[in-house]
Amino acid sequence: MRQTGMRPTSTRPSTANHERERARLPRQLVVALTVALLAVVGSLSYTVLVGSANSRAFLVRHVQVEGNVSLSEHEVLVMLGLDRPRNALSLDVEQMRRALQASRWVRHADVQVSRRGRVWVQLEEVTPAAVVAAGRLYLVSDAGEPIERVERVPDTLPLWVGMTRTDEGGALALDGVVLRYAARVHAAWQASGFGSLDALDELHFADVSGFTVVSRAGVEVALGHEDPVSQLATLDLLEGQLAGVGAQLERVEFLSPSELRLFFVDGSSTTTAAHGVSP
Repeated sequence: MRQTGMRPTSTRPSTANHERERARLPRQLVVALTVALLAVVGSLSYTVLVGSANSRAFLVRHVQVEGNVSLSEHEVLVMLGLDRPRNALSLDVEQMRRALQASRWVRHADVQVSRRGRVWVQLEEVTPAAVVAAGRLYLVSDAGEPIERVERVPDTLPLWVGMTRTDEGGALALDGVVLRYAARVHAAWQASGFGSLDALDELHFADVSGFTVVSRAGVEVALGHEDPVSQLATLDLLEGQLAGVGAQLERVEFLSPSELRLFFVDGSSTTTAAHGVSP
């Protein structure tokens, strides 16, 4: 019987396939080593970060506060949370700035922190303009915003009276609209140049008669409701006329935007007009 010339099938991969398998193994090994190395580096970085945040080497060591007049440095530190040991790397500058500006005393705040544990704080404080009597005494700002309660009226600040309303519970409450307008009247008085009437001592408001200003020299100026700021500007035009009678002047009342009546301590009175003011 004749035998065929068939050869047995080989089970060994071809030379090309074998070479590809050998090339794939080093790439897989490189990828695995890279992943492992990244995991180690990430773990070390986290350890270093946590260690730095807890390290005494980064503690806040110096705080410099500038611009504070009414607020003490300790009050500023408490608002910042720096009245106790803190790590400079854990501080949130924006959060610290917001904490400062939440105070009624702070108009603007800037905070900077260095990695060496130094903190700089720059404040622009609200300027107290007066004390308002509303059952209790309250400091108010030059914008007419309440700041805080006080026990007495400082000698350097005027007293505002009548800027209250009755709330739903029947108690006295500060009237924000009147306070802000009073602040305008106060600013206009300070900006005027009639030195004969001296500094503002009291500012009264009444629903019927409007504003009445009392100077440190005791002169009363009835401004009314219509436009007290413009009326003060009229007084400014009369600075020269009032300078000669300032010591004898007791009260000023407006008859029109340009005409006013002057009352003197001896009981006499006279009418005068401001030139350049339309009646």
